[in-house]
Amino acid sequence: MLEDEINADYEYEIKAKLTDEELYEKIKKILNITNLKEIYECDVKIRDEKIKKLAIIEGASNIQISRVMRINRKMVDRAMKK
Repeated sequence: MLEDEINADYEYEIKAKLTDEELYEKIKKILNITNLKEIYECDVKIRDEKIKKLAIIEGASNIQISRVMRINRKMVDRAMKK
């Protein structure tokens, strides 16, 4: 009984992290594109809207998204805040 109380105090959720390759494939699927270079050719407003859609990906940070997409982290942060 005491063990159950102790375990209840320390319950936490382990978040699964994605590899860069898994994230790359998820980004292409969510944005419905074949190559991430298509994002660079978009207008800034459209690019930011597309980046914001990536917020639904669990296990991916803004830093990882920026690394995989090869764009500045501040651009990702700004797009996610809008």
